[in-house]
Amino acid sequence: MLKKNIIIAYRRTSLALEVYFWECLQLILAYEQISLNEFCMLVDQHRQNSSLSSAVRVVILIYFRTLASVRLEDDEIFASDRTDIPLQFHEPDAAPIAVTLLPVALQKFAIIESRAQ
Repeated sequence: MLKKNIIIAYRRTSLALEVYFWECLQLILAYEQISLNEFCMLVDQHRQNSSLSSAVRVVILIYFRTLASVRLEDDEIFASDRTDIPLQFHEPDAAPIAVTLLPVALQKFAIIESRAQ
């Protein structure tokens, strides 16, 4: 278990995760081009009943499950889970289509959290 200090809403706190979750989170942060503090702030805004560490783990799981359900084909996106949540796309210069999945994962997490009451 690794613990790192983070800042959410100008308050310092810590996040404790297993090493593998930290590795997965680093991939998400690099792909989404956001900081650890920004990620944690977004997760914190969507959680209702979970601890921050638990919420981060669930969002990481949802993120990679969503990624596994999306495939690129002829510059079009197909999502196998048929969600109503829109995906956000942008095409950087001379790069393949980048799919920002974090908003989708956070929205799915918020739905799960609301049902857990």
